[in-house]
Amino acid sequence: MNQTVKTFSVAGLAAMLVAAFALLTGGQKAATLGLTQHGQTLTVQDAGAADAVALVAVAPGTAGQVLTVSDAGLPHWAAASGGSSLSSLGPTVSTRAALHHWRLTGGSPWSDLGSGAATLTATGASWLTDRPGVSIWRGGVVSDGSPSTGDRLSATTTIASGASLTLALTVGARLLPITWSGTRMLLIVWDGSTVTRNLLALLTSGAGVLVSSGVAGSAAVTSAVSVDWTIPHRIVVTHAQSTGAIVLYIDGVALGSASDTGSRAALDRINVGGAAGDAFGVLAALAMVGDAQVWTSALTAAQVLTDWDEARAAMGR
Repeated sequence: MNQTVKTFSVAGLAAMLVAAFALLTGGQKAATLGLTQHGQTLTVQDAGAADAVALVAVAPGTAGQVLTVSDAGLPHWAAASGGSSLSSLGPTVSTRAALHHWRLTGGSPWSDLGSGAATLTATGASWLTDRPGVSIWRGGVVSDGSPSTGDRLSATTTIASGASLTLALTVGARLLPITWSGTRMLLIVWDGSTVTRNLLALLTSGAGVLVSSGVAGSAAVTSAVSVDWTIPHRIVVTHAQSTGAIVLYIDGVALGSASDTGSRAALDRINVGGAAGDAFGVLAALAMVGDAQVWTSALTAAQVLTDWDEARAAMGR
């Protein structure tokens, strides 16, 4: 069988690109076509007159950067931003009158974008920030996989007794497959007592997500909802104190519910990612947490859907 093998020189390849480039529209010509070779990029640019073809040297970049083109038409490495290559979780999620709102990028401590003005601070040395994840390009806070007892992100708060609550969290996975054993804390608002339960918490159980509520010692728990950890998610729980209704939303859809009775005591602390002293037998989370919010009201289904639309844009979904 006869075979014909064709080879092309750089000059020949450049000529082919110029011919193809000439067929593009003006808007398409605004883009730069590029091939990399030995640290150089072959560029074809529309300079407003004759098309220019050249091999342009590109300085080495660093991990997490993307190859882009400047306004002058020169290729270079730059920080990733926008789109699905998320540089930080939650950049477009509105605070919308939240009591607390922490965008977990960069290192501890994290300032509060909400009205509560509470600083969130990391305890323990196991916390990693702005790391690549399976379902998140970069951003968020995650345990190194070996958290110690009491490792957590914590803040003080003032929430009156009998207040309704909404907790919201943007989460993703750092590693696959998920091998998280036991029950692990994502976000809890509580009064610090492990004897009498007064709390509202988002947790993981294996690869699922569930809600636990405590009112004057009583316990109400939703069933665990399976989660696809190959993509990031927005998790919201609402608790209407007047009716006792608890609703778990994942990506804007109500997937779990429970109810309780009575009036919850005043709450004074918030933990993200871990409960102090492994309270109630709960361990530090292994999920990557990117955006945490607390409201002293129960958001409606329509408000949760609006929240999801914003979070989805932030996550590139």
